[in-house]
Amino acid sequence: NANGSVEFGNQRVIIPPSRYTITSFKYEDINGDGNKDTNEGPVSGWSMTLTGNNTATITQNTGADGRTIFTNLLAGTYTVTEGSREGWRNITPVVRTVTISNANGSVEFGNQRVIIPPSRYTITSFKYEDINGDGNKDTNEGPVSGWSMTLTGNNTATITQNTGADGRTIFTNLLAGTYTVTEGSREGWRNITPVVRTVTISNANDSVEFGNQRVITPTPTPVPTPIPTPQPVDPTTPTTSTYVELIGKGNMPLTGPAEAAAGAAGLTFTGGAAWSWLKSKKALLSALRKIK
Repeated sequence: NANGSVEFGNQRVIIPPSRYTITSFKYEDINGDGNKDTNEGPVSGWSMTLTGNNTATITQNTGADGRTIFTNLLAGTYTVTEGSREGWRNITPVVRTVTISNANGSVEFGNQRVIIPPSRYTITSFKYEDINGDGNKDTNEGPVSGWSMTLTGNNTATITQNTGADGRTIFTNLLAGTYTVTEGSREGWRNITPVVRTVTISNANDSVEFGNQRVITPTPTPVPTPIPTPQPVDPTTPTTSTYVELIGKGNMPLTGPAEAAAGAAGLTFTGGAAWSWLKSKKALLSALRKIK
């Protein structure tokens, strides 16, 4: 005879928001077309950074399978940024946007290897005249041109070049490694520095110097012709093979000092007194002629 009632009590259930993941995958885009082909494998150790949706910045590296997974993410919009690596270029965008609502998300990054040709270097060979022969180039010691230099080593073909007017020759387009430079020889010069020099280049050009000194050839001293020593005349030995004919006429008789001087030389006079007249002792001596 009365109405009835009943009560129901319910409690709110606090359902935590769903959490999701974003997987970032890095692969080598061999052909650079922006799509992962079956022959294009994963790249490990590549840094990936997640930001956005009021989430702290998270940086992780890809594993052996080329993946890194950002977990415990609320629904929302995020950005994933790939790091850079020397020797690679990005094919897909560096920054990718991912929006998750009720499912996990994923993104792929494709990068291609950059084939960097090996660096090339030069070796400069310099030839100078080492005037004082001390093995160092001084300010007064100039270059020597036209001197042959030969480069060998490091699986390079032998190259021979001559120095120019500045004393230099440059070997170009060389890979890093160890080489030898050998200078040629030249008559009238002697090497002061070693003839063969070793040069190792790694990440910069290099150079080497060669110093040579002129060889001064002394002028030979002339040998004087020996003058024979006069042999003394033995006055006791008769000189029967020598005669003198007096020629010419003059006003001085063939007597006295002139005749005595000629006689002292071991000479015998012939001829008549009628034509044996000379002007002086000097004229007498110059008029003698040997007759055998």
